[in-house]
Amino acid sequence: MTTHSGGTVASRRIRSGGARFRVKPAAVRPIVDERPKPRIYDRMTKAVLPSLLLLLAACAVKDSHLAHEAETRLMGMSEVDLESCLGVPDQHSSFGDVDILTYYATSTSSDSYSIPIIGGMSFGNGGYCHATFQLKDKHVTQILYSGEKNATGAPDAYCAPIVRTCMAHLQQMSAASTSAPAAPPSSR
Repeated sequence: MTTHSGGTVASRRIRSGGARFRVKPAAVRPIVDERPKPRIYDRMTKAVLPSLLLLLAACAVKDSHLAHEAETRLMGMSEVDLESCLGVPDQHSSFGDVDILTYYATSTSSDSYSIPIIGGMSFGNGGYCHATFQLKDKHVTQILYSGEKNATGAPDAYCAPIVRTCMAHLQQMSAASTSAPAAPPSSR
């Protein structure tokens, strides 16, 4: 065995059949936890992604409520008032005293979000809606929605853009009528 001046064992010489071999001691390897460590953006993704999805879902749910509210609030509206707030229909059919007005809406939205630590995320969603209004004697008697109109957890959400202007108009009209001053009593 050979030692250096420091007294440590550097190698051992082994004699075997006249040949000399040097065997170095095995290197000491530190004990290392080889399990993958979660990276910071993995942890943030787990926290941020559900939050973003909740925000998107909240918007879709709000649109869903608007479309359902329109099914009742637009009932009885005259054809002139309906076309005034919705515009000219994409299709118009008449059957005696019954008119069918159909409006189309298409959503091909693709939302991209970029968060510096996480990187970019992209959400693609989209659908279409055909809102069909049945009018009898020039007044709305039925509203039907058809097409790929449902967002995740929000039925009829893709129909909201069709009725949004009319619903805002009705809200303004009701606000104006409640805030209008009472007419002064007439003197006879």
